[in-house]
Amino acid sequence: VLKHLRHLNFTNNMGEQVTFDECGDLVGNYSIINWHLSPEDGSIVFKEVGYYNVYAKKGERLFINEEKILWSGFSRE
Repeated sequence: VLKHLRHLNFTNNMGEQVTFDECGDLVGNYSIINWHLSPEDGSIVFKEVGYYNVYAKKGERLFINEEKILWSGFSRE
């Protein structure tokens, strides 16, 4: 499987290019999204609370801003 992943790339259903590096790891940057139902109208609210940057140094690739996260029951903790 790894042999084939190294040469695989495609466009997903959102129009984003998906590729893998020579180790079979996904290449790209990712947003960490927190979502909840709006208390006003029940619509789904999406909010970026962090990211994963595959090109950053190890130890700096993942960032999450915990202050932006809204938990179940609209709690911040």
